[in-house]
Amino acid sequence: VRHFKGTADLALAARGASGAERAALRAAAKGFATDEVPFEVYLDDQGRVRKLRQSFSFVNGRSRGPVAVDSTTLLFAFGTPVTVTLPRAHDIYTGRIAEAN
Repeated sequence: VRHFKGTADLALAARGASGAERAALRAAAKGFATDEVPFEVYLDDQGRVRKLRQSFSFVNGRSRGPVAVDSTTLLFAFGTPVTVTLPRAHDIYTGRIAEAN
């Protein structure tokens, strides 16, 4: 297992993206309290991401300050067939992103 640490810069990623990707990254970046998202990633012997840890804050709009999030995603069972069902339309939030001040 290989372990790497880094920082994702959302504003920089948005500037380097094109078309719809640029708009989506800019919109996402507006919801974060900072442009930079620190991360740790663990790769297996085949170079596949097995674990991703991220620490970030976002603007909730309901609370006075940003909300801190520590997220860990574990990836496994590569190659296993899956069935994905999308949520019902009324279960998907597509509202405005609160902006950090």
